[in-house]
Amino acid sequence: MEIQIKTNALGELYLQDTGGKVTRLYRFREALALARISAVTYYMWVKRGLIADTRLRDRGQWRVFTESEMRDLMQLAQNQSDKTTGWQLSRPLADRLYNWRESP
Repeated sequence: MEIQIKTNALGELYLQDTGGKVTRLYRFREALALARISAVTYYMWVKRGLIADTRLRDRGQWRVFTESEMRDLMQLAQNQSDKTTGWQLSRPLADRLYNWRESP
């Protein structure tokens, strides 16, 4: 049985199984925009094994994300974001930078 990706009236991608269950799909650029990451970051994470590559592709062989893959991607993006934004300047250095004035 071949999987067919369909489009609804809003242009959103979805899968519908024989039981009538509809699964929303996300285009590659749409998924990256929602996760707030770049394509380079996504490919790097896949290469490093931090996240599995998508299972489905559309007719043009572009990656499409299922809802569960989207949740995993957004969770990883949030975890990576928390790691990189958790640093802070030491108080004396922050004060010096804040009080810095350009000399005339």
